[in-house]
Amino acid sequence: PTSSQSGKSLPIKSAYDYPLMETVTVRAEAGVEMFNVSGPNAAGKSIGTKITYGTLDALLKWDYAEFDSFRYYFVGGMGIFYPVSSSSTAIAKNTISSFAIAEIGLGLELKMNGYAIPLEASYYYFPAGTDVKTSIISVKTGILF
Repeated sequence: PTSSQSGKSLPIKSAYDYPLMETVTVRAEAGVEMFNVSGPNAAGKSIGTKITYGTLDALLKWDYAEFDSFRYYFVGGMGIFYPVSSSSTAIAKNTISSFAIAEIGLGLELKMNGYAIPLEASYYYFPAGTDVKTSIISVKTGILF
């Protein structure tokens, strides 16, 4: 049986930027992602999955344009998701495991005196399982010092 589920996630991460060249940066991110989806099964009963993952990401960021106080960039790389806690009525708990994802996105940074505020949208490509296909569009913001 197929169930189409949707939901929201709250990532809490720290990021570190290491410049390689004037417009290319390696970004390392570490933190947690809370994955929470639900939807009806074939019988109309509500089922869902809640998983908290510990994450490590290695990304390459390319600043392609800068206007006034705004810097525009592309980002791409890989991430590792490790389940810390989980509950599910949609999938078997023993199928919840660690995995690697690919991430690609774009963003902008509003540069201020000594810090910046990024706004980034990324697509997470998850490996397909035998009974689960997952995709996420992530929107991130924060403060960069």
